[in-house]
Amino acid sequence: MTPVLAAVSGETAEAFIQIGGVVVLLAVLARIAGRLGITAIPLYLLAGLTLGEGGLTSLEAGQDFLAISGQIGVLLLLFALGLEYTADELRHGLRTGTGSGVVDAIANFAPGFLAGLALGWETTSVVLLGGVTWVSSSGVVAKVLTDLHRLGNRETPSVLNVLVIEDLAMAVYLPIAAALVAGRTALDTVVTVGIALAAVGVILMLALGSGARLSAMLAPGGDESLLLSIFGLTLLVGGLAEQLQV
Repeated sequence: MTPVLAAVSGETAEAFIQIGGVVVLLAVLARIAGRLGITAIPLYLLAGLTLGEGGLTSLEAGQDFLAISGQIGVLLLLFALGLEYTADELRHGLRTGTGSGVVDAIANFAPGFLAGLALGWETTSVVLLGGVTWVSSSGVVAKVLTDLHRLGNRETPSVLNVLVIEDLAMAVYLPIAAALVAGRTALDTVVTVGIALAAVGVILMLALGSGARLSAMLAPGGDESLLLSIFGLTLLVGGLAEQLQV
């Protein structure tokens, strides 16, 4: 074996060992959380702080794989959550949840915004801090609802409506925040917001208007084809959303 191949093989082995160790650790933490009757998210966060940069040790060999795997995991979690609701329920939620979304935005954006002003921060930092206190993590909320078996509760649709409104509002907030950080012109910001809103509109129209036809197209191929198609489409939509900063 040449020195180059030996080095590559050694790095691969180290990455496998680190990734395998992390997965086993997460499995143990999930079991502990299940015994305690709580969600595993706090334990996962503590494990990440311990094993991440600045912690007790650093997982350099498998860092890239773990990062992309985490993103894929969030996409699949949100996809699974979306399966719990039909297009009609989503349409109804968007119509009835607007008021709750506005209250959520005002009540949660204002504390961070006002705190930034009180600290004397510049405009960009103030707007970013407002976003931090406003936006909820859809992935974290979805995981908590799943772990605590609350997807069927009466209040869950209202919670999900607020999350959907927040995610849609990000099509406006994120381009503005990015423009402030990058020092872009107002015209560039308007164009970016327009592209993001158009992308969200197209995705919603496809989901609400063509979901049944898309399901009919995917179903005849068998279980394996259906699984690969859904997984691929989930990654494509997630990638496009990331590219458009939606």
